[in-house]
Amino acid sequence: MSQPTLSAAVAGTWSTLSETAHMVEESSAFGLADVVDLDRGDDRAWQGLVASPGLDLVVLDAAGDDRPELVRQLHGAGKAVLLTEPFPMTAGELEELIRLQAAGGRPIGVLAPHRALLHGAETASPATPFAYGVLEVSDCRPVEAHRWARWAPLTRNPETQAALRAVAFHLDLACQLLGAPETVCVSGFDDGTGVGIVNFARGCRFVFAVTSRSANRVERLDLLGAGSRIRVADGRVSLEQDFVVRTAELPSLISARELLLHEMADAIRTVGRLRYGSLAAGRGLAKILGELGK
Repeated sequence: MSQPTLSAAVAGTWSTLSETAHMVEESSAFGLADVVDLDRGDDRAWQGLVASPGLDLVVLDAAGDDRPELVRQLHGAGKAVLLTEPFPMTAGELEELIRLQAAGGRPIGVLAPHRALLHGAETASPATPFAYGVLEVSDCRPVEAHRWARWAPLTRNPETQAALRAVAFHLDLACQLLGAPETVCVSGFDDGTGVGIVNFARGCRFVFAVTSRSANRVERLDLLGAGSRIRVADGRVSLEQDFVVRTAELPSLISARELLLHEMADAIRTVGRLRYGSLAAGRGLAKILGELGK
């Protein structure tokens, strides 16, 4: 017997609202019940959303200092909440949301499709830790400048905002595979180009470089261990273990987002935990971003 479709709404700013609403509308996990433009300043629409009795999930496509309060209102009214980018950029915001989630009620998560792009790669990771990792990112897409501005709490420089946005997803992915970062050392990032070294608690030394000042798009992640390797480049992932190499195409962004939405739907129905959308899994990224924003 099929389960009833859960109901979802999207609340956010006009520049990304239609894209996010379309994502939910096309999903088989939820039915789209409402869309609220927070830029209009219509408090009645927001309060109506919070009070709506039949609403299971609100996808909150917004950033800013008031985001934790918006989440608090929704969660207190019995709604699950899914945050789009940017993920919590400070340890303070993240821990506040984790405490709110721990108090009970429906799940709070992040829409992190990049974590699902390596679906199964974590379990393919070797028992012995990776010893070394390299990340190289070059990404400059002016058409997405409206998304860069969401990183303003860390920097006012648009080029640096673009660089942070480009590298953040890959740094978060590295944290999922390597564990907790112990020390972070960065240089640059004041003009859209920067480098950094992260030492992870499990022993891996990780080096990354990013620029938003080149028209060439590059996204390469390479993790190496004793007889093992994970490489993500050019839309493909390669897993090497004991000299046996398996290569596969990365799932599409649409497929990855759908996986995250279904995970949230399952967590709502079963009061279960989120894996790819986990707030706590973002602690490593929050620590690194804290250093990049200094």
